[in-house]
Amino acid sequence: MMHAEMTLFGILVFLVMVCSFFSLAETSMMSLNRYRLRHLARHQDRAAKRLLKLIEVPDRLLGLILIGNTVVNVLASAVATLLAIRFWGENTVGFATVLLIFVILIFGEIAPKTVAALHPLRIALVISAPIRFLLMICYPLVWLVNMVTNGFLRLIGVKINKNTSEALNSDELRTLVHEAGAILPSMHKNMLLSLLDLEKLTVDDIMLPKGDIKGIDLTWSTQQIISHVVTSSHLTLPVYQEHIDEVKGMLRVGDVISALTHEKLTKEVILENMRPAYFIPEKTPLNTQLMNFRHEKQRLALVVDEYGDIQGLVTIEDILEEIVGEFSTSILFQVPQVELQKDGSFIVDASMNIRELNRKQGWQLPIEGPKTLSGLIIEELGMIPPVGFCLKIADYQLEILSVKERLIKRVRVKLLT
Repeated sequence: MMHAEMTLFGILVFLVMVCSFFSLAETSMMSLNRYRLRHLARHQDRAAKRLLKLIEVPDRLLGLILIGNTVVNVLASAVATLLAIRFWGENTVGFATVLLIFVILIFGEIAPKTVAALHPLRIALVISAPIRFLLMICYPLVWLVNMVTNGFLRLIGVKINKNTSEALNSDELRTLVHEAGAILPSMHKNMLLSLLDLEKLTVDDIMLPKGDIKGIDLTWSTQQIISHVVTSSHLTLPVYQEHIDEVKGMLRVGDVISALTHEKLTKEVILENMRPAYFIPEKTPLNTQLMNFRHEKQRLALVVDEYGDIQGLVTIEDILEEIVGEFSTSILFQVPQVELQKDGSFIVDASMNIRELNRKQGWQLPIEGPKTLSGLIIEELGMIPPVGFCLKIADYQLEILSVKERLIKRVRVKLLT
């Protein structure tokens, strides 16, 4: 008699273990980092490949797990009832049921699912082989159950789409990068986030305003042109007639270095060596323009508005600096300076791009609207302020130091916090 009870008890323990196994399988396989799993599969990990095939058909996998769990729980309940009757009589069946619920809840559900949630990939890789074996054995039953289940779901209006895309959109990818923690160095994380932000920015957000473009005016004398080319630190110069709006082309200094060396640089030589200017719309997204630079084999472009008027200039270096930070001076202009003063304030060239200023100084000036500090002040006031005028924008006090030709030239910036 005792042998029979011990056999039933052993079966009950085995059934609780099987219940624990299916709980491990369900939680681990549904909690997987699928991108990490695909990475392992690409590196020829056999267990990862096997596991990837299993989770590609989730209804089949869940069908097997839930069928197994249901059968095990029913059998465990029956065995527990028999044990209760044999040991304590029929009046203790209710107590045995409550005890079994507690045992299955702790050892068959909560404990294994907690472990599986903490180490999903490691556990899923280990149990993928027995799950695959069980799926092969029980496939007809799983297929039948899934067919009935899917038919019921369609009947109540639920669409079954097994080819749902798991691709991340840019916002989800941005969140993923933010949560990478110590996996990614801070510099690399910032680069990835900046790369994702390129699609939100257009060339007019980072372009050099046309008033700051330095080039060669064909109305100058030959000596003036030679002096400008010799003293210029730029490798490429726009060539124009009186005004930058009358641009004729772009001159690379290297193309006329021989004539310059032999003092034979003339306007005719400049015109012969000019290259066509490359024009782009001001609202071109930065990620698009980066690809356009590569496709057109260009490094810089003149930015025009909808009427074809030149608004500024942008280089491939400007776009790359949005990704990796400042790494060089522009090939076309002197970078406006920010000068730290003894009282802790800053003297700023008001023509500076606000995004560049924020990036260099770690400030938080508004970037919606005007692109330059001068434009931001004028929009805020609705007028061109006189020298000495002070105003507050966000957490910054701005004092106008210089105004010339209806443009603010220099501004003193004090941080108020």
